[in-house]
Amino acid sequence: MRFKHCIFIFVGAIPFIFLSLILTSSQASGEGWLKLGGRYVAVGKLELKVPMDWRITQGFENQLLLTRNGTSLQLIVIGRAPIEEALSHTKKRLSARMLPDAITDIVLDNFRENPAITNFRPLEIGTALFAGFNAPRIVYSYEGDENVKKMGIYSALLIDDWYYFLQYQAPTRHYFQRDQASFDDVLKSLIVTK
Repeated sequence: MRFKHCIFIFVGAIPFIFLSLILTSSQASGEGWLKLGGRYVAVGKLELKVPMDWRITQGFENQLLLTRNGTSLQLIVIGRAPIEEALSHTKKRLSARMLPDAITDIVLDNFRENPAITNFRPLEIGTALFAGFNAPRIVYSYEGDENVKKMGIYSALLIDDWYYFLQYQAPTRHYFQRDQASFDDVLKSLIVTK
């Protein structure tokens, strides 16, 4: 199984081999994946509740991956990066205290400039509450491995000197709508800790 079109690799210069090893060695059913549904976990200053029947593993540095049936069927990624290192596919840069519209413009440019993404299309652009703060919310579509049509939702927030993001992606047929409520529950569960 190839993951060259997984588009959750938005943070810094990330080694693709490491991600491939994580995803292909376990696919959410074996070693490295923990079934923590209903429990709270943290990434930096963000804490979230893992949906029931979902599994979790460490992604890249400062990232957690969540799935119910395997990363090719549904995937939620929560992560963070220093503001100056985030969104590596665009020349545009984030800065502290940016408003959601400015963040949205940079995130969209990052999607468009990412060579691993085919046929990216923003479907809805708006805002959502992210840990109690107004944040960008982008619903998009793209083509994944073997021309599988996928959809995703991306939201982001700046906290101190960190860029936090929450992303959901799944095949358009069946899985996206079926598991979107779980993503929405994760988004609603997010809180900022001290």
